[in-house]
Order: sequence, then C-alpha cells, then structure tokens
Amino acid sequence: RLKLNMGVIYYEQKKYPQAIKQFRMALDQIPVTNKELRLKIMRNIGNSFVKLGQFQDAIDSYEGIMNISPDVQTAFNLMLCLYARGDKDKMRKHFTKVLSIPIPGMTEEDEEKINNGTISN
Repeated sequence: RLKLNMGVIYYEQKKYPQAIKQFRMALDQIPVTNKELRLKIMRNIGNSFVKLGQFQDAIDSYEGIMNISPDVQTAFNLMLCLYARGDKDKMRKHFTKVLSIPIPGMTEEDEEKINNGTISN
C-alpha cells in the first residue's frame, strides 16, 4: 500500500512520471485476486499518462481495463484519448462497446422504457 500511497501523493503534486512508477510498483504487489484495487491503479496510471499528454500509453492502460471490467468512465476516458490521437475507427468501435455497458442502478424496466422511447420525468 505504501507504493500506492506514494503514487497518489506524486499525482497530487503533479509529478506524473514518479506517480506512474509508484503505481506500477504497487500493481506488481497487489494480488490478481484483488481485481478492484488493480483496476483502480490501472486507471490512475492511465490518468497520469493523460496528464503527460502521452495518449497512446493512456489508451493502452484504458484498453486493459476495458478488457477486464468495462465501465462508462474508463470508456469515456478511452474515447477522449482516441479523439486526441485522431483514431476515428477505434473511437467508433469503442463507442459501440460503451452502449453495451450496464449503467449502475438502472433496472431492466428502465432499460425497456429507454428502448421503447417512453421515458418521462
């Protein structure tokens, strides 16, 4: 946990290369069974690369997350990086993927209303 905490401190200090190094070392120490924490660290790595303008490295990190456990926030960050790189084909592919990600808290009934166009306030 020390490496993770150090990564967070470096990130908050805008020392992104050091943050990435600490996050990667933390990732090496976290067991594969702790999936949620590993995904958070991977997000932190991707976010650090975005802050450095290293969009391809951020894309690699976000794609790794999307392959393990897709979520809307990571998909959005991924599409922004793809946009920054001008990769329209991958943007289109991932946008389609985003549409299939379940929205937390949405019931099947809500989804049915959306599909039928019967949403009301």
